[in-house]
Amino acid sequence: MGLTPHDHVGPALQETHWLPVPSHITFKVALLMFLVHMNQCPAYISEAVTSVSCSPSQCRLRSSDGTNYIIPRTRTRFVGPPIWNFLPKNVRSATSKHCFERHLKTHYFNIHFRLIFPVLIDSAVLAVLDRSRAGNK
Repeated sequence: MGLTPHDHVGPALQETHWLPVPSHITFKVALLMFLVHMNQCPAYISEAVTSVSCSPSQCRLRSSDGTNYIIPRTRTRFVGPPIWNFLPKNVRSATSKHCFERHLKTHYFNIHFRLIFPVLIDSAVLAVLDRSRAGNK
């Protein structure tokens, strides 16, 4: 790539179509949530999350018709539900793993390299995580 120690890595990542490390981690968690949603993951992972439509207390909400997941209020955190819930519907509605990965990578690539609402999405996910932490204290 011909980078010196003082060069910024952003343009090189954009040229090679690599996501920055935080986005790559979020990508992997979102992919895991897709596998949960499609029932293609081990039982111990799918048992860690609950769909809004399966919750008796929330089955009458408008969100129960969609593909949202409940953010569990436990000591251990699984960040998958907030990440999944903040994905756009066109990404969540993919029917295959390959299609989902393609849409998801395009989504995160656009956020970080085209600057489409990067602060809004990151702060929204952090706000949900903070609320769930505060509820367990």
